[in-house]
Amino acid sequence: MKRVCGLLVFGILVVSSVCYAADAELRLRPYYLIPGQDDYWDYALGVDARYVFWTNPNMGIALSGGLATWKANDDVFFEDGLAAQLDGSALVIPLGASVLLRPMPADTPFELTLEGGLRYVVVDSNVDLAATDFYYYAEDELDIENSVVGILGAELGFPLSDGMGLSFGFGYQFDISKGDVDWFGVAIEEFEMKGLYFNFGINISL
Repeated sequence: MKRVCGLLVFGILVVSSVCYAADAELRLRPYYLIPGQDDYWDYALGVDARYVFWTNPNMGIALSGGLATWKANDDVFFEDGLAAQLDGSALVIPLGASVLLRPMPADTPFELTLEGGLRYVVVDSNVDLAATDFYYYAEDELDIENSVVGILGAELGFPLSDGMGLSFGFGYQFDISKGDVDWFGVAIEEFEMKGLYFNFGINISL
Protein backbone atom coordinates (compact mmCIF):
# COMPACT_ATOMS: atom_id res chain seq x y z
CA MET A 1 0.00 0.00 0.00
CA LYS A 2 2.75 2.49 0.92
CA ARG A 3 4.62 1.68 -2.28
CA VAL A 4 1.51 2.22 -4.43
CA CYS A 5 0.71 5.53 -2.76
CA GLY A 6 4.34 6.63 -3.10
CA LEU A 7 4.26 5.96 -6.85
CA LEU A 8 1.02 7.91 -7.12
CA VAL A 9 2.52 10.94 -5.36
CA PHE A 10 5.64 10.69 -7.52
CA GLY A 11 3.52 10.68 -10.67
CA ILE A 12 1.63 13.79 -9.56
CA LEU A 13 4.91 15.59 -8.87
CA VAL A 14 6.21 14.66 -12.32
CA VAL A 15 3.03 15.98 -13.93
CA SER A 16 3.32 19.23 -12.00
CA SER A 17 6.89 19.71 -13.18
CA VAL A 18 5.98 19.46 -16.89
CA CYS A 19 2.58 21.15 -16.97
CA TYR A 20 4.04 24.49 -18.10
CA ALA A 21 4.81 22.89 -21.49
CA ALA A 22 1.46 21.14 -22.02
CA ASP A 23 -1.90 22.00 -23.52
CA ALA A 24 -4.59 21.70 -20.85
CA GLU A 25 -8.06 20.20 -20.98
CA LEU A 26 -10.86 19.63 -18.48
CA ARG A 27 -12.83 16.38 -18.78
CA LEU A 28 -16.05 15.78 -16.83
CA ARG A 29 -17.41 12.22 -16.75
CA PRO A 30 -20.63 10.96 -15.12
CA TYR A 31 -20.47 7.14 -15.06
CA TYR A 32 -22.37 3.98 -14.18
CA LEU A 33 -20.49 0.95 -12.83
CA ILE A 34 -21.63 -2.68 -12.65
CA PRO A 35 -19.89 -4.18 -9.59
CA GLY A 36 -18.21 -7.55 -9.91
CA GLN A 37 -19.06 -8.25 -6.25
CA ASP A 38 -22.75 -8.22 -7.11
CA ASP A 39 -23.83 -10.33 -4.13
CA TYR A 40 -23.16 -7.27 -1.97
CA TRP A 41 -23.41 -4.30 -4.35
CA ASP A 42 -26.20 -3.40 -6.76
CA TYR A 43 -24.62 -0.57 -8.77
CA ALA A 44 -22.41 2.51 -8.49
CA LEU A 45 -23.14 5.99 -9.82
CA GLY A 46 -20.48 8.67 -9.89
CA VAL A 47 -18.81 11.60 -11.57
CA ASP A 48 -15.14 12.02 -12.39
CA ALA A 49 -13.26 15.26 -13.16
CA ARG A 50 -9.87 15.17 -14.90
CA TYR A 51 -7.38 17.93 -15.55
CA VAL A 52 -5.35 16.76 -18.55
CA PHE A 53 -1.88 17.96 -19.56
CA TRP A 54 -1.24 17.03 -23.21
CA THR A 55 2.54 16.79 -23.48
CA ASN A 56 2.14 16.18 -27.24
CA PRO A 57 -0.88 15.57 -29.56
CA ASN A 58 -0.90 11.84 -28.80
CA MET A 59 -0.05 11.55 -25.09
CA GLY A 60 -1.35 13.21 -21.95
CA ILE A 61 -1.34 12.82 -18.19
CA ALA A 62 -4.52 13.43 -16.19
CA LEU A 63 -5.02 14.27 -12.53
CA SER A 64 -8.36 12.85 -11.45
CA GLY A 65 -10.80 13.37 -8.60
CA GLY A 66 -14.32 12.07 -8.25
CA LEU A 67 -17.31 11.18 -6.14
CA ALA A 68 -19.52 8.10 -6.33
CA THR A 69 -22.25 6.24 -4.46
CA TRP A 70 -22.10 2.46 -4.20
CA LYS A 71 -25.61 1.12 -3.54
CA ALA A 72 -25.76 -2.03 -1.43
CA ASN A 73 -27.66 -5.05 -2.73
CA ASP A 74 -30.55 -5.38 -0.26
CA ASP A 75 -31.55 -8.92 -1.25
CA VAL A 76 -31.59 -11.38 1.66
CA PHE A 77 -28.73 -13.88 1.44
CA PHE A 78 -27.74 -16.94 3.44
CA GLU A 79 -24.22 -17.66 4.64
CA ASP A 80 -22.83 -20.00 7.36
CA GLY A 81 -26.31 -20.76 8.69
CA LEU A 82 -27.28 -17.08 8.90
CA ALA A 83 -29.86 -15.05 7.03
CA ALA A 84 -28.45 -11.59 6.34
CA GLN A 85 -29.38 -8.37 4.57
CA LEU A 86 -27.52 -5.21 3.63
CA ASP A 87 -29.05 -1.74 3.57
CA GLY A 88 -27.68 1.67 2.60
CA SER A 89 -24.80 2.89 0.45
CA ALA A 90 -21.13 3.81 0.60
CA LEU A 91 -19.73 7.15 -0.52
CA VAL A 92 -16.37 6.77 -2.29
CA ILE A 93 -13.87 9.45 -3.32
CA PRO A 94 -11.35 8.23 -5.94
CA LEU A 95 -8.18 10.35 -6.32
CA GLY A 96 -5.33 9.61 -8.69
CA ALA A 97 -3.69 9.94 -12.08
CA SER A 98 -3.90 8.40 -15.56
CA VAL A 99 -1.89 8.19 -18.74
CA LEU A 100 -3.98 9.01 -21.84
CA LEU A 101 -3.10 8.00 -25.41
CA ARG A 102 -4.67 9.29 -28.65
CA PRO A 103 -3.53 6.83 -31.36
CA MET A 104 -5.69 8.15 -34.24
CA PRO A 105 -4.54 10.84 -36.73
CA ALA A 106 -5.64 14.39 -35.93
CA ASP A 107 -7.78 14.73 -39.10
CA THR A 108 -10.25 11.94 -38.18
CA PRO A 109 -13.88 12.99 -37.47
CA PHE A 110 -13.71 11.47 -33.98
CA GLU A 111 -11.10 11.17 -31.23
CA LEU A 112 -10.13 7.84 -29.69
CA THR A 113 -8.59 8.05 -26.20
CA LEU A 114 -7.10 5.07 -24.35
CA GLU A 115 -6.57 5.30 -20.59
CA GLY A 116 -4.54 3.48 -17.95
CA GLY A 117 -4.74 4.84 -14.42
CA LEU A 118 -4.43 4.41 -10.70
CA ARG A 119 -6.83 5.58 -7.97
CA TYR A 120 -6.64 5.74 -4.18
CA VAL A 121 -10.23 5.39 -2.99
CA VAL A 122 -11.45 6.95 0.27
CA VAL A 123 -14.56 5.14 1.55
CA ASP A 124 -17.26 6.53 3.86
CA SER A 125 -19.62 3.68 4.71
CA ASN A 126 -23.28 4.13 5.49
CA VAL A 127 -24.15 0.46 5.02
CA ASP A 128 -25.86 -1.61 7.71
CA LEU A 129 -25.67 -5.39 7.92
CA ALA A 130 -28.40 -7.27 9.77
CA ALA A 131 -28.08 -11.01 10.42
CA THR A 132 -30.01 -13.67 12.30
CA ASP A 133 -29.74 -17.40 12.99
CA PHE A 134 -33.51 -17.30 13.70
CA TYR A 135 -32.79 -17.19 17.42
CA TYR A 136 -30.48 -14.18 17.85
CA TYR A 137 -30.55 -10.98 15.82
CA ALA A 138 -27.68 -8.51 15.30
CA GLU A 139 -27.34 -5.29 13.28
CA ASP A 140 -24.45 -2.86 12.93
CA GLU A 141 -22.91 -0.49 10.41
CA LEU A 142 -20.08 -1.86 8.29
CA ASP A 143 -16.67 -0.21 8.61
CA ILE A 144 -15.02 -0.28 5.15
CA GLU A 145 -11.33 0.55 4.75
CA ASN A 146 -9.88 2.55 1.86
CA SER A 147 -8.76 0.81 -1.33
CA VAL A 148 -6.48 1.15 -4.37
CA VAL A 149 -7.79 0.36 -7.85
CA GLY A 150 -6.53 0.40 -11.42
CA ILE A 151 -8.38 1.73 -14.46
CA LEU A 152 -8.30 0.59 -18.11
CA GLY A 153 -10.64 2.39 -20.49
CA ALA A 154 -11.40 3.70 -23.96
CA GLU A 155 -13.44 6.69 -25.13
CA LEU A 156 -14.72 8.11 -28.41
CA GLY A 157 -14.88 11.91 -28.57
CA PHE A 158 -16.79 14.07 -31.04
CA PRO A 159 -15.96 17.80 -31.36
CA LEU A 160 -18.76 20.35 -31.05
CA SER A 161 -16.49 23.36 -31.55
CA ASP A 162 -12.79 24.25 -31.39
CA GLY A 163 -12.85 24.24 -27.59
CA MET A 164 -15.51 21.69 -26.64
CA GLY A 165 -16.54 18.13 -27.42
CA LEU A 166 -18.66 15.19 -26.25
CA SER A 167 -17.37 11.73 -25.40
CA PHE A 168 -18.70 8.23 -24.72
CA GLY A 169 -16.64 5.46 -23.19
CA PHE A 170 -16.36 2.24 -21.25
CA GLY A 171 -13.71 0.47 -19.23
CA TYR A 172 -12.81 -1.90 -16.45
CA GLN A 173 -11.88 -1.05 -12.87
CA PHE A 174 -9.85 -3.70 -11.03
CA ASP A 175 -8.67 -4.18 -7.45
CA ILE A 176 -5.02 -3.61 -6.51
CA SER A 177 -5.41 -3.35 -2.73
CA LYS A 178 -8.78 -4.29 -1.22
CA GLY A 179 -10.12 -2.68 1.94
CA ASP A 180 -11.21 -4.87 4.86
CA VAL A 181 -14.87 -4.79 5.89
CA ASP A 182 -15.43 -4.95 9.67
CA TRP A 183 -18.70 -5.78 11.45
CA PHE A 184 -18.80 -5.37 15.23
CA GLY A 185 -15.04 -4.83 15.01
CA VAL A 186 -14.36 -8.17 13.27
CA ALA A 187 -13.08 -8.45 9.68
CA ILE A 188 -15.70 -10.39 7.74
CA GLU A 189 -15.02 -9.58 4.08
CA GLU A 190 -12.99 -7.47 1.65
CA PHE A 191 -14.47 -4.58 -0.33
CA GLU A 192 -13.98 -5.43 -4.00
CA MET A 193 -14.29 -2.47 -6.37
CA LYS A 194 -13.78 -4.31 -9.65
CA GLY A 195 -16.43 -3.77 -12.28
CA LEU A 196 -17.34 -2.68 -15.78
CA TYR A 197 -18.21 1.00 -16.22
CA PHE A 198 -19.77 3.21 -18.88
CA ASN A 199 -19.40 6.97 -19.07
CA PHE A 200 -20.24 10.05 -21.08
CA GLY A 201 -19.22 13.65 -20.68
CA ILE A 202 -17.70 16.80 -22.08
CA ASN A 203 -14.16 17.89 -22.92
CA ILE A 204 -13.27 21.56 -22.52
CA SER A 205 -10.00 23.01 -23.80
CA LEU A 206 -8.38 25.49 -21.41
